[in-house]
Amino acid sequence: MKRLVQKYGPTFLLELLSIVIAILLALAINQWANERTVLENNHWLLNDMYTDVEQELTELNQTIAQIEQQNADLSQYIADIEADPDTPERPLGRYLSFDRSVFWDLIVSRADLSLLEKDYPDLIRAVYSLQTLEDAVREHFTLMRKHMFTVCPAGHQNRLACLNNELDMNQFLIRLLELNKQAYQDFQAEYQRYQTH
Repeated sequence: MKRLVQKYGPTFLLELLSIVIAILLALAINQWANERTVLENNHWLLNDMYTDVEQELTELNQTIAQIEQQNADLSQYIADIEADPDTPERPLGRYLSFDRSVFWDLIVSRADLSLLEKDYPDLIRAVYSLQTLEDAVREHFTLMRKHMFTVCPAGHQNRLACLNNELDMNQFLIRLLELNKQAYQDFQAEYQRYQTH
C-alpha cells in the first residue's frame, strides 16, 4: 500500500477510499429500497387477506351449520337403523366442498414475511397458524372424499360402523372448521393491532 501511495500520490488513496465508500453506500441504499418494496407488497397482501376475512368467516359459519344439519340427519338415520336393522337406505346430504381464499395461497407462495416478523411476530404467527389449519382442513376433506366413495361392507354391523365412521369424520371436520374460524379471528385481531402501529 505504501508503494501505491508513493507511486500515485496520496490522492489515489483518497479516490480509492471514496469509490469503496460509494459502492458500499449504493449497496446499502439498494438493500433498503428492496426491503421497502417487500414491506409494501406484504402490506398489500395482508390488507387483501384482511378484506377477505369477513367473507371467509361467513362462509365458515354456513359450512359448519350445513355439516351440523347433516350430522343431525346422519345421527337420526343411525338411530333408526339401530332400532330397526331393516331400515331402508336413504339419501344423505354430504358436504364435500372446500373453497379456500386465493389470498391465503398467495401469501404463502409470494410473500416473504420475515421482514415483518421482527416487529409483528404475533401477526405473522397468526398468518402461519391459519395456513396450517387451512392445510389440515384440506387434508381432512381429501380423507373424507376417499371414505365417501368407498363401499361399506354388507351387513347390519358393518353398515352401522361405516355410518358411525362418517359421523366421526364430520364431527372432527366441524372441530377443525371451528379452529379455522378461531384462527381467522386471531388474524383479524392481530391485523387490527398491526394497522394501529
